[in-house]
Amino acid sequence: IEEILEESVINKSLFHELRKETKTLYYNMKILHIKNQPQRFRLKTDAYLDLLGRQRDIEIIVKHLKNEIDCSETSRKEMVEIKRISSIISCEGDKLLEKIKSQKHVNI
Repeated sequence: IEEILEESVINKSLFHELRKETKTLYYNMKILHIKNQPQRFRLKTDAYLDLLGRQRDIEIIVKHLKNEIDCSETSRKEMVEIKRISSIISCEGDKLLEKIKSQKHVNI
């Protein structure tokens, strides 16, 4: 986790790796009942995992929308609407990426 957070540029695949590693740490601590875990750590970790998960969900939705655009059976009207929706969702994903990047200092 620390190695990923030290990267100057965190691309989407590193975000996915960060999410997996953070989840592993989080659930191991939960399973092992680590007692000296401050409340703020749990809240920050939950919020961070939520951001990472939402960003990943958006990434997958946009991928599916792009696949639909490339489908030869998609009508022109549907394609225009799918592109519009994909653009809106992509913007939301970009906002989440920026929010995640700004929270690199989270102590995990």
